[in-house]
Amino acid sequence: FRGGSRDLFPWDADIDANFIADHPVDLPAFVAEHAETLRGLGATYELRGDRVVFRTLDDSARMDIWILGPQDVHAFDIQAYLSGVRIKVYREQLQGSVYYYRPGEKIHGNTKGTLLQCQWEKHNACLPDCVRGGRGIGEDGCEFADRFVHLDET
Repeated sequence: FRGGSRDLFPWDADIDANFIADHPVDLPAFVAEHAETLRGLGATYELRGDRVVFRTLDDSARMDIWILGPQDVHAFDIQAYLSGVRIKVYREQLQGSVYYYRPGEKIHGNTKGTLLQCQWEKHNACLPDCVRGGRGIGEDGCEFADRFVHLDET
């Protein structure tokens, strides 16, 4: 599921998150128990292995959520605020995200997509132009000059 070349974020349009509990979670039973509540909110779900995809009934918005337990909740010792909600993360999670989004070709349209390019001049959410005049990815890795996330390796 991608936003399409003219959407606000053409390279991705869903939300990914991990929800954890300090007790075992039976994912199929958990989401089935709340299916009617979700429908009442105008949403439904689809199980996909170790995660659940929540989506609106018209499939205009999606969330990929991993719901895991038991987890050592206290190991999530880095706190931040996301849209006014306190969240907790852990160092390996940040390092994994930095690795996953490492320099490389950026595409939209899933794995058979096209190289990312901004179609709105000076759009505030545009990544660097990966098309590069038809030359494809270059030595800069199709990245911003600053990676924004800086981890202290000590």
